[in-house]
Amino acid sequence: MRKKLNRSFLILVKFAVSLVLIILGLLEAFSIIRIDAGTLALLGLAIALWTFPYLRESIRSIELPNGIKLELKPVIEDIKQRAIASGFISESHVGLGGGGESGFSHGLFSRDPKLGLASIRIGLEKQLTELGKLAEMSYATVYGLIEGLVHRQFLSRDEATILDKSLSILDESIRGSRIISIDDAWALFLLGEKLEVGLIKNLQLRKEILAAGIG
Repeated sequence: MRKKLNRSFLILVKFAVSLVLIILGLLEAFSIIRIDAGTLALLGLAIALWTFPYLRESIRSIELPNGIKLELKPVIEDIKQRAIASGFISESHVGLGGGGESGFSHGLFSRDPKLGLASIRIGLEKQLTELGKLAEMSYATVYGLIEGLVHRQFLSRDEATILDKSLSILDESIRGSRIISIDDAWALFLLGEKLEVGLIKNLQLRKEILAAGIG
């Protein structure tokens, strides 16, 4: 029943949006008003605020003319599901525990979500750097390091893609070039924790393999 209502609502929205755009087009054609890209972006944002619960099921992201992106949660969920399917993380992962660095990161997030995301970003790069040391390699950027770890078979291609996408969203969210809601920021934070756990387990496994080889 709800899906049927959603479809009816979207049809109504499409009709309303089309009507508004036709009216705006006619007004501009007769030089009554002048519409720029910024005005259209604000109009689109106003519509999105009303239709967000219905649109988020099908739309992944919106990019405004000035380069700012409005990211919707399904993108983060897609990365999470891909990570689970590849075996990188599992649903049973609960993060890094309640104390120590994890507790500090949670505290940061509660005070300032950007700081919380930054702490997760630092944690991921720290584990990747440790893997790089184990593989006796280093790169100028974390993205280059990830690619190098794939070549050394310390990471699978799927794991590298997951990390690339996650770090990219983290970087853009921290810089402010990607706007996400507090709920989406929390989902990204929790995903980052799980990915860090996956990297820690990978690092431990690699150390055990090297130790067994030496012995």
